[in-house]
Amino acid sequence: MAGAVPAANQYTYHEMRQILAHRVQLAFKPEVVPEETIDLIAGIAYQRQDLRHGLDILYRTGCDIDQKRLTRITPKLMQCMSSRGSE
Repeated sequence: MAGAVPAANQYTYHEMRQILAHRVQLAFKPEVVPEETIDLIAGIAYQRQDLRHGLDILYRTGCDIDQKRLTRITPKLMQCMSSRGSE
């Protein structure tokens, strides 16, 4: 089927990281999401074989930093949000 979206488990780690990095560029101001945070989110998404989980981490963490008036998504904050999503 032309234009079909691949299943989440068909992405490589590198592809997931590229997609997440692109979403970060679209959704966040520069410097809000450091490269190491993108790496960690991509790793979590790849381990779960679910890109949507990584996108959800970005979304929920973005909402969280807005509410708390923070300026960066640190790896520690991202990991906290990730574990909250697995409950």
